[in-house]
Amino acid sequence: MAYAHTSVNEISAKFRQNEKRYNYTTPKSFLEQIMLYKNLLEKNVQKISQHKEHLVNGIQKLKSTSSQVEDLKYKLASQEAELLLRNQDAEALISKIGLQTEKVSKEKAIADAEEQKVVTIQEEVSCKQKECEVDLMKAEPALVAATAALNTLNKTNLLELRAFPNPPTAVTNVLASVMVLLANKAKIPKDRSWKAARLFMGKTDEFLQALINYDKEHIPDNCLKAVKEHYLKDKEFSPNLVRMKSFAAAGLCAWVINIIKYYEVYCDVEPKRQALSQANVELALATEKLEAIREKLSVSSTLLHS
Repeated sequence: MAYAHTSVNEISAKFRQNEKRYNYTTPKSFLEQIMLYKNLLEKNVQKISQHKEHLVNGIQKLKSTSSQVEDLKYKLASQEAELLLRNQDAEALISKIGLQTEKVSKEKAIADAEEQKVVTIQEEVSCKQKECEVDLMKAEPALVAATAALNTLNKTNLLELRAFPNPPTAVTNVLASVMVLLANKAKIPKDRSWKAARLFMGKTDEFLQALINYDKEHIPDNCLKAVKEHYLKDKEFSPNLVRMKSFAAAGLCAWVINIIKYYEVYCDVEPKRQALSQANVELALATEKLEAIREKLSVSSTLLHS
């Protein structure tokens, strides 16, 4: 620190000689330098203490985990030994009576065939489930975008939208499309003018809740068709273009576009979901039948053994 302080004095002298300007160093500067070093030292000590604490906690967790692993290894070894004994007993029993009776052999063949059937159904269910998951992932971005669009709406910007006396056609079309989607009992209003739209928005809180709670998985066909034919085909029906005229209308425009995208993907997925549900029912029935056959086979084997 003393070296730094004296070095500044020397450079200050050169600075005064070359630039004819003064740079003063005082004891206060030296004391501030010490205070700065002290603060840095305290922060580093605190940081090292935190790292030490984390390290100690980590070591304790590793020790605890190691102890648990040892316990699990012991239990596993015990269970493996027990399982081995049970397998040996079962093999002995099968070798003694499994092939000695035609009844047991037939029942076992039936059980094997039923088990193969269950495996086939399980594979089918797994495949259909993956297809549904993949298709639903395609719908997720649209749902996220629709939710994000709703998050841009609030009471203030909706009130500003309602205050427009005569907005551009693009804004009027956005509100008209919302009126169509939110139509009560799928009865599309004939009057979708700006005056009707302002009345339709009514109380902003209720209007927002209607958007948030919209049944996006059951859009009436006539409403969907009307929006797609009359509004979505319009080149100006775009959030980016509408945003230049109204921020709230842009949010509603994005909501309409993405809620329809989500519904269209959902409609593609729904038959697959129904097929998956039917496959699960078949799997449950086949599994139940297999368990009944196995139980019957077990009883027959027990009676034969006795």
